[in-house]
Amino acid sequence: MSKKLEQKHINAMYQIKEREDILLLPLARLLREVEKLNPEFIKIGDLHGVYDGAKKLPYFGAHITTKGKEFLTDMPETHEI
Repeated sequence: MSKKLEQKHINAMYQIKEREDILLLPLARLLREVEKLNPEFIKIGDLHGVYDGAKKLPYFGAHITTKGKEFLTDMPETHEI
């Protein structure tokens, strides 16, 4: 059973379309909170792209799992994070 996610966590999950590299610190923090509350909803790990270090590097790579996508089908999305 999933633990209670706030709307801000749901909105953060909606920001992940497929496999994404997370560049924004507020989004990275929210996704880490999702991972702590419901680790079956999100996988966080290595970066998905290749970066040369000339620009800011992403914090991590992430994707929503099948269970996470199923959860999102019943949850509304707002446009606030």
